[in-house]
Amino acid sequence: MSNLHVTKALGLQPVGNIEAALKTYSKMTAINDGRHYYSISESIPDEKLPLDYTHEINISMTNANVDVTQIHDSFITTVITARINFSHDLVTRDNEISQAGKKLLESQFMFIGLRSGSNIISDYCVVHGEDKIIDSTRQPNATIESFIYNTIKPKTEKDNRKHIHSLYDNVHKYDNSACGVYVPITLIKAGSYLDIDIPISIPLDDILLFSGFIDYPNRLFGNLKLKYTIKPEALVYCRVSPKMSMIKTVGKRRNYFKSSQGQNYDSIMKMILTTPDSCFEYAKKFTQINCPSRQFVFNYDLTAEGTVDGFNYETIIPEFTPTVTFCQTKDCKISIAGYSVSSQCLTNLIEYFSSHPFVVPSQRIETKRLGSAPTPSGFQQCHDNLCFNHVMSTVTLFQKDTRHWTTFDNPQYKELQLYIGDRRFPEKPLNTTDATFFQMMLNASDLDSLFPATEEYEESLTSVKNNASEVFFPTTDDTSFMFTTQCERSGGTGICFDGIHTGNTPVSVELRETPIYSGETDTYYNVRDDLSQTARHPPAPLFNMVQQSFWIFSLKDGLNVQYVKDHTAEDVLRALGYTPTGELEE
Repeated sequence: MSNLHVTKALGLQPVGNIEAALKTYSKMTAINDGRHYYSISESIPDEKLPLDYTHEINISMTNANVDVTQIHDSFITTVITARINFSHDLVTRDNEISQAGKKLLESQFMFIGLRSGSNIISDYCVVHGEDKIIDSTRQPNATIESFIYNTIKPKTEKDNRKHIHSLYDNVHKYDNSACGVYVPITLIKAGSYLDIDIPISIPLDDILLFSGFIDYPNRLFGNLKLKYTIKPEALVYCRVSPKMSMIKTVGKRRNYFKSSQGQNYDSIMKMILTTPDSCFEYAKKFTQINCPSRQFVFNYDLTAEGTVDGFNYETIIPEFTPTVTFCQTKDCKISIAGYSVSSQCLTNLIEYFSSHPFVVPSQRIETKRLGSAPTPSGFQQCHDNLCFNHVMSTVTLFQKDTRHWTTFDNPQYKELQLYIGDRRFPEKPLNTTDATFFQMMLNASDLDSLFPATEEYEESLTSVKNNASEVFFPTTDDTSFMFTTQCERSGGTGICFDGIHTGNTPVSVELRETPIYSGETDTYYNVRDDLSQTARHPPAPLFNMVQQSFWIFSLKDGLNVQYVKDHTAEDVLRALGYTPTGELEE
């Protein structure tokens, strides 16, 4: 899918249907009078909080006290409370451990949070004015859409954005910028639950529907509200590096550890620095909540005097599982950026838009499950019939479990090819771990030149998980895999359209591929962490169509607002009485 960070970073407006939209998008260049200045206000939900995850939240995205809302600078801040049950303890219950050892247990953490803040949104729609729901904006698969959109954002946009994104390498190093919380493993106990408050930030343009908005003149076109529910199943978890968390915790609280009876700070830090992190065996990646992962019970080596001489693990837990049993929105608000304009500027805008539409490009993702699950020999004929409406690209996600919403592995396939009608994507079958495939995926996401991909996205495209005789343990996160087929040339959203459009006519979609290594070590068909476990088998893949879409606001014959996803903006503008250049027809 075309990535909007390209046009934004280069200072370009992501515009609509070629020449027409270039001429119809307003350029607000009027100088203000010094009394109407930039401001930030807050809106809160219409409903009284807290609200559990089954209830909709309605919240205004615009401020009636300003003339123009800057949606790209506005963001949601929310706090959800998730109740988590745990299948196992993660610390030893040895009462003989020293005071220093007990204190060091407090330096071990499990991260629970989100890969991106917008993943928490389960479904949404937009309300215009006070109560008019724009039905065409409904997105029942918002978490999948958010995963796809945010995965292809460059590392520079995701790194160190507090409570917005979580990069695995940062989380593993106990960085405080992640979108989630670090839970001390001393609080993780088998058969008991823990209520966790998770602060989340969601820039409005992290929601794909609003990705093309910059300045929205709400004084002319009315209030916009977001109506959404949350998906607690979008949460992920991972173990924090035992060594890195100890280094940071002990260094930050050195006076606390200096007071440890029988052991001083210097000896503790020397012990930490000389013990390799590689001695611990655990899942070094994000795992979806409600799903099992490989973990260990933490323990220490003790000297004869009872002081800590090193750290190790007591036992391995092959299927440690945290389960979310309840979730609610505890707090929510939108910080709205905007400004007012002088009376003359407002008069000019009203006059201009009385004869011109206001067009904002957008994208939308339609998600379908293909008709066949994989077999031991791969996909020889995973077939479906689908209608394509202005599809810019397609994204295939290989779920290993229906509980996976934001964690997708490389299936380790060769001879990969997607057939849409009589066209093949790509023209030549590929291997999902080779250099050609890697470069094609970066090209399709506009991550091939100015903007670096995140490490986990690159790792997902290149990681080798197996050979003919064994399955390898991952050494870093590789759960961001997407098979993207580019259907239109690069250049930013809305600039051109030469993708796939069949209207109401369904065409055949067929996925073909075979395992690189079949049999017991097929890591996609046989879902398990090691060969000793009983294998489960995955469901059919999720097939996602990225559509070109548009917002059209018109003051002609009263206020008219449309979100267009199945037609071109030009067709709708003509129906409203505009010419292709955005002028009213005579």
